[in-house]
Amino acid sequence: MAINWQDPEIVFLSGRALTLLIHLFAGVYFWEYLLSLDFDWEIIRGKRKLNLATAFYILTRYSILLTKIIALRIFNVYSVEINCQVWIYLLHGFGYASVAFASGLLYLRVCACSAGNPFVVWSMGAGYVANWAFVVYGTYHTEGLRIPQLFACGALNSLAHRPNIIFQFSYDLACLVLMLFFLLRAHRGGSLGEFLIQQGLLYFVCICVVYLLNVILISLNLNEAINLMPQGCSLFTTTVCATRMQRELLKYVQHQNEGSGGFGLSGATYSNPFFARTTSAGGPLSPSQRTLQSPTVRFQLDHSRGHAESAIELEAGYSMDKLNRLS
Repeated sequence: MAINWQDPEIVFLSGRALTLLIHLFAGVYFWEYLLSLDFDWEIIRGKRKLNLATAFYILTRYSILLTKIIALRIFNVYSVEINCQVWIYLLHGFGYASVAFASGLLYLRVCACSAGNPFVVWSMGAGYVANWAFVVYGTYHTEGLRIPQLFACGALNSLAHRPNIIFQFSYDLACLVLMLFFLLRAHRGGSLGEFLIQQGLLYFVCICVVYLLNVILISLNLNEAINLMPQGCSLFTTTVCATRMQRELLKYVQHQNEGSGGFGLSGATYSNPFFARTTSAGGPLSPSQRTLQSPTVRFQLDHSRGHAESAIELEAGYSMDKLNRLS
């Protein structure tokens, strides 16, 4: 027997399931946020440099936080005095923006891993601008109304968001494929390269699973509530993966630096976990001159710095202003 997904009872039950999922994802994200709040505090205190990558990280973190708070508000409506249209605008605006900021972190990594390849930088940059155009498109086509039976504001016209979802999925997937391509091409067995590849593969799998589910369900268009369910999942997964990748890379490099003797990064050259160069044509190099190089990156140490800071420079003359830009 075929299920009529537009039946009022089925729609009501789907709405209840959506409400439970919204609260579940909000609770899990609040826990994730609190667990990593110390990292944000280090940025506020100035222990970590504020640069473009850090700005994207902060914007991703707090736009998704606002999205979850707004979602809890519109799924707990116990008064008729609420403008659901405005709240739904805010929900989709901050939600789509958080995914776009997360995509910005991926874009920076692609630029770094490609050593500033002009074609990659400009083509993916144009794609990132288009990504924001779809954010505006998705937010503009948002509609909402109050649903008294569910004590919630419901979003309508979910099919209008399909182009936005498909484009964001395609852009993130393209970034991950390019990043993995350049990493694998330059990889020669170093621990940093393996770490970045493992991160990329994990993100790749997560993005494919959640976005494919999203695209499939919104294409089937069973009902509005079911169309929205995977959007919350993809929003949560994308932003958490992007911010975790960012934190773990920085912590990994900081740990590597501390293990090398506590020298700061910038100034005299040191090594990254690919290939060591301890001699030159003129004889052995001093510790401050030793380098460890790969085809794409060069780490540097400054003995005058007492704390570990990342300083990665791309060999092709393209610099992300030290590893903090990449991490």
